[in-house]
Order: sequence, then C-alpha cells, then structure tokens
Amino acid sequence: MALFTKILFPVDMSEVSKKLVPFVKEFIESFGAELHVVYSMNIRPYHVSRSMSVSYISRHESKTRKEAEKRLSDFVGSQFHDSSVQSGILAGFPGTEILRYAEKKGVDLIIMGHSSIKISEDSFGSVAGYVTNRSHIPVLIINPDMQVSMASSFFG
Repeated sequence: MALFTKILFPVDMSEVSKKLVPFVKEFIESFGAELHVVYSMNIRPYHVSRSMSVSYISRHESKTRKEAEKRLSDFVGSQFHDSSVQSGILAGFPGTEILRYAEKKGVDLIIMGHSSIKISEDSFGSVAGYVTNRSHIPVLIINPDMQVSMASSFFG
C-alpha cells in the first residue's frame, strides 16, 4: 500500500509555485498518488472594509473567481500537462480553506512552499505556518530556492 495516495498542492500561481512543480511531480510519480491543486482567493475582507453594495461585491467576486479559474486552469495545464489533476478554487482565508479541503477530500500529504525565511504563523501571517501548525496530516514545506536537481534526491 502506498504511503501517500492523495497529495494536495496549494498554489498562488507565482514563480514560487512553479519552482515546486518538479518536487510535486516526483512525489506523485513515486507514490502513484492522485494530485489536487488548489488556489484560495480571499477577497471578502477588502470589500467589508470598503462598505460596498452587495450587488457590486457579488459581481466583483464572480469576475475574480472566473479569472482565478482561468489562471488555475492555465497553470495546471502548463505545469502538469502529462498528469491527471483535480483542481479547484477555494474561497476564504487560505490556511483554513486548505485544511478544510484536505479533510473533505481525504488528502494524506500537503506539499507547500513558503515565501519567508522563517516559517511561522506570525511571520507575515504565513499560510504555510498556519497550515503546518494546525494540520492533522503531514505537511511538507519546500524551500522554493532549493535546486531543482535536488528533487530526485528525495527518492534515491
């Protein structure tokens, strides 16, 4: 039985996300795992603070979601074109939504990068720190600046 059967790769579709793709591919290939790629959009706090009309907020969220779906589809298509991937947009605070998704889908490994030197929840509200501190399943945090050639060293 494989150690990991469902792997979650939360992305922000930045260069950091792209740098992690070789590592994620190594894991899904080595374990024959199902891959889930998600992007979490969190636009509500901005709107609430601006006291905007409900209809404007709804239109803006709908437009933002469509743009995010297109960007995620393009990201997955360009980075994982040879793999079967489940993808989706999450709405809300990224850390909370990532953990909720992982539980709902029965994910057994989360692979993430980080954008700060120190990984902790209080370092700029780090999503990686939040997920790591609250997850009941393994979370692999990969330094996005690690050499790509190191990916194969994980598995011999």
